[in-house]
Order: sequence, then C-alpha cells, then structure tokens
Amino acid sequence: MATSCDDAVLETPGSKRARIVCAVAHAIILTTVGVWQITVIFGLNNGPSQLADWFSESNAVRAGEGFADKGFLADAGLPDVCYGNTWGSHGFTNYIRGGGKRVEGGYKISTSLFPVLPTRYIYTHYPPGPDWTVGMLTKILGKQRATLYRFFPWSIAMLCGALLARQLWKTMGPVRSVVVMGLLAAAPAFGNMIHGLHYQSYSLSLLLLEIALVLSALRASRFPWKELLILFAVAFWQGWLSFDYCFLVAFAPLPVFLLRPGTLAKERLLRLGACVLAAGGGFALANVLHVGQVILYYHDVQMAMADLSYSGSRRMGATPWGEIIQLYYKGFFQDPRFFHPLSFSVAGVSLVLLCFPRRWASTRLRGWQLTWGVPWLRVAAVLAALAVCSMWLIFMPQHAKIHTHFLPRHYYLLYFSLVFLIADNIAVRRSVTGHEHTKI
Repeated sequence: MATSCDDAVLETPGSKRARIVCAVAHAIILTTVGVWQITVIFGLNNGPSQLADWFSESNAVRAGEGFADKGFLADAGLPDVCYGNTWGSHGFTNYIRGGGKRVEGGYKISTSLFPVLPTRYIYTHYPPGPDWTVGMLTKILGKQRATLYRFFPWSIAMLCGALLARQLWKTMGPVRSVVVMGLLAAAPAFGNMIHGLHYQSYSLSLLLLEIALVLSALRASRFPWKELLILFAVAFWQGWLSFDYCFLVAFAPLPVFLLRPGTLAKERLLRLGACVLAAGGGFALANVLHVGQVILYYHDVQMAMADLSYSGSRRMGATPWGEIIQLYYKGFFQDPRFFHPLSFSVAGVSLVLLCFPRRWASTRLRGWQLTWGVPWLRVAAVLAALAVCSMWLIFMPQHAKIHTHFLPRHYYLLYFSLVFLIADNIAVRRSVTGHEHTKI
C-alpha cells in the first residue's frame, strides 16, 4: 500500500528537522487548547459552567460536599444531589424548591416510592463516578473551590490528548499525526468541555485514550496483554461515570481496527475481539456494581429494579425520528459547541476520498502531484463508526432528544474516523529530477 511507503519516507533519518517541527506543532496544538480552557476556568469565577452542563455540575458539587462530610459509603455510595446550598439556583435543588417533583426525561414518578426533598435527594439512575470525583477534590481542596476542581478534568484531558498524539505519531508518522491532531483539536467538541465537573468532560478524554490503546494493541509485536489491561481499567472508569457511552466504549475498537491497513488474519481478529471484550467487560462491570449499589440503598431488589427499569423504559420512549435527525444534523453542522464550522469541509473531503475505494486517483498542479484513494476496509470503517455512534440514539431516543446539549459529542468517533481517513489516504508529492518524493 502507498501508506506504508509514505510512512517509511516520513520516518527517514534525514527528516530530523521535520520531526522536531512536528513535535513542536503537537505541543502548540495541545497548549493552545489548554490555555484557552484555563482562561475559561478563571472566567467562570468559581461558578458553574453553562456550556459544560451546569445542571449536572451543580448536582455533582453538592453531592461531593455530601461525600466529603458523610463519607463515601453513605447512602450506599450514591450521591445526595440536594446536599447543602452550593449553587442552589441550579440543578435538582432549584427545581424541587420550585415545587417540582422528581423529573427526568420529561416525566414524573411517585414521590411515595422514591422520596424527594429540597434538602435530600439520593440519585440512583447514574453511576456516582463524577460525584465521587468532586467529593475527593472537595476533601483535598476544601468546599466551594470549583476553580481548582476544574484543573483535574483539564489535566486528564491534556494527558489523554498527549497520549493520543504520541500513538498517532507511532501509527502514521509525524506529519500525518499533526494533521490529525490539528483537525481533532480544531473541532470545538475536543476542548470546550474539558473544564466540566461531570462526566461529559472525562468521557471524551477517555474515549481518545481508548482509541490510542486500540491502535497500540493492533500494532504491538506480541499479544497486547498490557494494553488490554489498561483498556479494561479505562472502560471501567467510563462505566463508573455514566451509562451513555456504553456502545461507544464497547465497540469503538471496530472502526479503529478497520481504519488500519492489514488483512483479516486470525491474529488481527483475535486482537480486535480481545479489545471489544476488555472494553465492554470493564464498562459492564462498573454498571453491575452500580446496580448493586441501588439494591443496597433500597435494601429491596424489587424496589431497586422498579426504579432503574422505570427510568430506562422512559429513556427508551418513542420519539419522532425526523425530529431527532434534525436536532443532530444541527448539532453536527450548525452548533458551535460541537463540530461546526469544520464539518462540511471534513465531510466533503472524506466523501471525495470514499469515491475511490480500491484504486487511487491523482492530479498534478505545477510540478506537485496530489494522490488520494482508500481501500474498501476504510469505507467499512466509516460506516462502522457511524453505526456505533448512532446506537445510543437508536436504543434511547427519548434520552437522546432531551440531551442534545452534549449527546452530539457521541459522533466524535465518526469525526475521528473521517479525519484519520483524510490524513492517511492523501499524498502530496513533488517531482524532482524525474523522481517523486513524498512531502506529506
């Protein structure tokens, strides 16, 4: 394949200066995102972030104070999202004090079975990972120090971004890795929530780390036991944060596997299966433990199952698909919080590339030659990414409809696939003395 030849050229000792430039470029990309978000953190002035879902943030901050005061095993380790008065004008505290009953996804449930008070509401429907995290930060840094708390998810995002950049460098060479990271970081969704105190911040960072781990596992010289163990731990962390990324975490290895050149040999398929099992198993274990928490809290299996099943059935409620498609189309192409304004250009270039599966097309401009084309498996990778990203919407349409302020970020895996496809399947060459030399 042309890609392996290009990578070989990009890795030659004579390109040392280019490698230094690429390393600096990676540092500039991540530093720019990091500094931008530091200014956002200080600009919030110790208050909640509307962009990063201040409803959930305010609940997590109050729950964190509760864990810091009562211990992390209080209420079976479930968060009391109405504990204390911090940010009381946001989240469930504000809603309940205004006379509302327990409302999630636009529905009400009986307060006789699920008691709710303005000063106490034990939230059972999501794993408590974000609340535990804020609780630990509260324990270490003190109460009402949100500005300082935000540097923890910020640090996780910077670390995961750096690890992905490093793995992309190893996988596709320095120049192409800079192109990929530059396009990934240029999408607003990459960095605009990394100051958040709820799962939206951590989930995308950990998904990028998962992609890096799968790329590493696929190219490891031996069976990747170390990568699989880390992948299991990362997936468990994801599962302890939220249910929402279950399909993304479990099946992200599939499009990543298809993006890389190679045959469907038994060894590669075995690694793919191991990655899916490790990711899915880690996520599932976290969710099972959360169900155990809810049972322990109610001291009644039937009541716990009634709570969780009612919540799940409502999230799966019927919603007009035309409305959902319209909402997510706006999220991808028009909403500045996610992928706009790059979506049209990235999608357009990708579509052009996908028009040339199994063969290469080229054009010449003043001594330069632009060559492009993709193998069939790359087409399958994009389709697989689209399917994986859409699974939550398919199974949880009601939930997807009312959480469009962050759920379009599920499509970041598709965006990554499109960006990777562009960077890995375009070659720019210059003809010198009758020979073509790859420049990118």
